[in-house]
Amino acid sequence: MLSKDELKLIEKNRSNTQNRFFVSRYRFNGKAYRFIAKEGAEKPPKGVIWIEALINQKVDADACLYQRTGKQVAIKSKSTQAISGVLGSIRRTLPGITAQAECAQDQVIQQPIVSTTCLGWPPDCDRVVAKIGINFLAKDAGLETARHPDLDAVKAFIFGKSEAHRTNFLDEDTKAETFGSVPEGHHCVIISYGQTSTGRLSAVIAMHLYGGIGLTMQLSNDLPDQCSLKMNY
Repeated sequence: MLSKDELKLIEKNRSNTQNRFFVSRYRFNGKAYRFIAKEGAEKPPKGVIWIEALINQKVDADACLYQRTGKQVAIKSKSTQAISGVLGSIRRTLPGITAQAECAQDQVIQQPIVSTTCLGWPPDCDRVVAKIGINFLAKDAGLETARHPDLDAVKAFIFGKSEAHRTNFLDEDTKAETFGSVPEGHHCVIISYGQTSTGRLSAVIAMHLYGGIGLTMQLSNDLPDQCSLKMNY
C-alpha cells in the first residue's frame, strides 16, 4: 500500500448521516502524504488503511501502524493531523527495509537459546485489585463504611488519579498459611481488618488467584474506630 503514490484511508462514520464510512485520499509528495479529499462510501474499498483513535494516552508515539487478525491494516492515531507525517516517515524507510530483506539468507543455528518475555504486572492490575477490594469491603462492612472519606485515596487510585497503592506478592509459605488448600481453578479472597498503633482501623484485601499467585493490598489504615460496628472480625 505504501509503495503507491496515492493512499486511501477509511474510518467509520459515527454520525447519523447516510454514508457508513468516510474514505480519505492522500498523495505522497516525497516527504509526507498530502490530504486530497474525503468522500462517503457504503462499503469499504480494497487496499485501504483503517483509521482508529489512539486511546492509550501513555503511548509516546503519535500513531501506531499494525495489522489486524483479519489481515486488515490499521493506524491508531491521537489526531488525524499526525497520520500523513507518520505514514510518510514509514514510506521513506521502505527502501532500506526492502534492501535488507533482499540480502537476507537462511542460516541454521545449532542449539539455539530460546528466551521468553512477559509484560509483568502493569499498574492497571493494581487498580483492579483495589477495585475488587473496595467491592468486597462494601459487601462485608456495608456501604456506609465503603463511602467513608478515608477510603477516598484508594478510590482516586482506582481512577488513575494517584499512585499511592501497590500490590504486594506473597511467598509460597505465607500464601499456604493464609489460604490453605485452594481447589484448582478457583479464586479465594479475604478482607481483613485490624487495629493500628494509633487506634484507627486498617482494611487489607488478600487474594489467591487461579494460576497460583497470592497477593495482598492495604486499602486503608486510617478508618475511624466507629466503623468497627459495621465490620465483621
